[in-house]
Amino acid sequence: MRLEDIEQEIKSGNAFKVEGGRGGNSHIVNLNGKKYFHKYRSEYPPFKGLSKIEFALFNYCKYHLPSTVYLNNGATAEERIKKEVSTIKLWNLHGIPSPKIVLHSKNSIVYEFMEGFSFGNSFNGEKLNEEDFGRILDCYSNLRRVAKEKKDIELLHPDPYADNFFYNESKEIVIPIDPGNVVKKKDFEEIDTRINLFFLCKIFHLKTTQENKLHYLKQTADRFTKKEKEIMHALNTNPWFKRNYLELQNKWARIADYAGLKNRNWGVERLRIYYSAEVRESIQKELIRKK
Repeated sequence: MRLEDIEQEIKSGNAFKVEGGRGGNSHIVNLNGKKYFHKYRSEYPPFKGLSKIEFALFNYCKYHLPSTVYLNNGATAEERIKKEVSTIKLWNLHGIPSPKIVLHSKNSIVYEFMEGFSFGNSFNGEKLNEEDFGRILDCYSNLRRVAKEKKDIELLHPDPYADNFFYNESKEIVIPIDPGNVVKKKDFEEIDTRINLFFLCKIFHLKTTQENKLHYLKQTADRFTKKEKEIMHALNTNPWFKRNYLELQNKWARIADYAGLKNRNWGVERLRIYYSAEVRESIQKELIRKK
């Protein structure tokens, strides 16, 4: 089986396009009676309704927040593919259940197809789904355990949130997916701390009630050690970050107004979700809570 055969099936319209794309332009391809998952990464496209310049300007602001500053937003599509392949192989090498790569090139990856689902929509609505969230935490904790043992940043998941954890129905396990974000090379503990803070912030992106979000926040915080929570608390309450967040919000607003961007409020709202006072304070209370 060749990559060209897979891509020809896609060009011929014989493949099923995956909505959301799991980090890229993705399709399920049936070739010679076997299914494959093909992901193609182009240079980051704009979100629906956003111009390329808007997306770039917003990302400049977003990737200077304390919970996301560890990411290299300037990484090319080829670098993201290389990072994803490298981390998946490392996970497999160290016994972490993960997708199996069949083929890859500088801008695409072919995986063995897995029956199952990512957890992106598992927490929508008013119902508390503590069991599935616990499964994600088990997987995330195992990743961090192995990464800490090896002191290897590349073993960490650089983009850990519900969409990037997948339930493999045939094996009845949760596996991490889409580790293509490129991380800046820094101290392991600092990167681990920032990624943990990112995980906590992303809880507030779930489409559920505030009560449920706070429950998931507590559920997650209980997995961290006292020392880890102290380090995260120090980062989360650093006054420089609060000032930086407010400056970024104002900068986005000024840029949006100057350029006459139609989606000014969209950018302000997204920045608010990532690092608003409400999110900061909720995380702060949980990190200093005594069990």
